[in-house]
Amino acid sequence: MAQRPKDDPYRTQRDLIDRIDRELVELLNRRAAAALEIGRLKRMNGEPIHVPEREQAVMEGVLRRNKGPLPAEAIEAVFRTIIARMRALEESGESGESGESGESGKNVESEGGGPAGPG
Repeated sequence: MAQRPKDDPYRTQRDLIDRIDRELVELLNRRAAAALEIGRLKRMNGEPIHVPEREQAVMEGVLRRNKGPLPAEAIEAVFRTIIARMRALEESGESGESGESGESGKNVESEGGGPAGPG
């Protein structure tokens, strides 16, 4: 990352964004841990991983709580991806830990389609 001059007019807001990004990563990983546990319990109980009604309820809940400035379409797109990744974790039962390179790049959403989520 490039050095920012001390008089960078964007510094305060960029620092805020950096802190929020760190929090988002932490929250996403907490959500992933919960999804892994739900997947384990579902497998143990012989229940299906994919529950469309739950997925729809998750999506409706996040859209209802959205107060902007992001439009509903943006929130829905972000959560479709999050939810699809969580479903993949539930199905695999394996954590996808990786270093700086991130996830494998596999497009889970295009394979499974639609919203999904733990539950």
